[in-house]
Amino acid sequence: MKIWHIWDFPDNIYIKFNKDFNNKLFNFLFKKFGGKRPTARKFNMSQMRIKTYHRQYFKKGGRIYDQYMPLYILKRFKPEINDNLISELEDNIEYFRVWSGISIKIKLPITESPEMYRIVAHMVGDGFAGERKVPYYANTCLELRSQFKNDLIAVFGKDIKKHIYETIPNTTPIVNFPRVLSEILKCIFQVNFTKPNLLPHLLFETSNHNKAVFIRALFDDEGYVSTTIGISMKSKKIIQQIQNLLGELGVGTTNISKKQEQFFTINISEKMVEKFKEKIGFDHPIKKNRLETRIKIKERNRTLRTRPLEHTRKEIIRLLKEKPRSTFELCNILLFTVTGLYRHLNFLEDNNIIERTGFKNKAIWKVKV
Repeated sequence: MKIWHIWDFPDNIYIKFNKDFNNKLFNFLFKKFGGKRPTARKFNMSQMRIKTYHRQYFKKGGRIYDQYMPLYILKRFKPEINDNLISELEDNIEYFRVWSGISIKIKLPITESPEMYRIVAHMVGDGFAGERKVPYYANTCLELRSQFKNDLIAVFGKDIKKHIYETIPNTTPIVNFPRVLSEILKCIFQVNFTKPNLLPHLLFETSNHNKAVFIRALFDDEGYVSTTIGISMKSKKIIQQIQNLLGELGVGTTNISKKQEQFFTINISEKMVEKFKEKIGFDHPIKKNRLETRIKIKERNRTLRTRPLEHTRKEIIRLLKEKPRSTFELCNILLFTVTGLYRHLNFLEDNNIIERTGFKNKAIWKVKV
């Protein structure tokens, strides 16, 4: 299990120690180098600058502002301070921030966990973390958004809970969270959350359980369950990496194909559907339900190869008389594949018995009046 300390965080993070420890740190340096001016000279900065870091505030335009210390400055100090200070250091950091972000408390050190890999996967899938903007995770699924928020709290500590909030900027709800967290994750995992083109190298060194959690989160965001089970993304390299990871977990896929000139796709081999459920699965409730239905259909088809046409069509009409239903809802009840069910739906529609609104698998069917 990997552990990450403050020294593993990116240089653009700013920190603020509690006042007692901050005084202890700087008094140690001033004593070691013979005062503020020689200490400033040692670290190639002005005396005023090191005084500002020591005081933890600066004045501008008649106002007083908090002064945080850039992490790259603390990294310069590290070789010069003793082991006792090093051992106390993380417990005495009060706040973290980026240059223009809010100040938050973070639980240290950060420990490798499934929740951590799931956060990164969701950010690669439906996340965004641009320069100087609030990062977010976008998904219409309430369960996935709740899971994402709980994962952030599990990884970074309960104090960040008050800084996580949801908005709906367009039509899709998003989970907003402090940018300092995305900067830390990008640094640790060496991954880009804006137009990602590679999966993090740490993923290929972690346990099979963490690999499976990561892939499941990507399938929750970018995967689909219809006539096939698959995943589409813009990066061919990422799709190749997902294919390789699935292979490591014993789940075979089809060859990579191109979809709509923009996306690269792989599907789970039909004989591997049960293995996919066992090794990967879904947390997305709708996709999870559709996967369960596909497996029930396969199990039923092993024992029942044919079903009387008239019986099936009467069942469809009976169900639609109760209420209008979606294609997938009918599939779930009747245990048909989408392709198999459409043979009957198209027949009943052509004979003016039922009608639909909507398109493709999102169609809603009802008995024609």
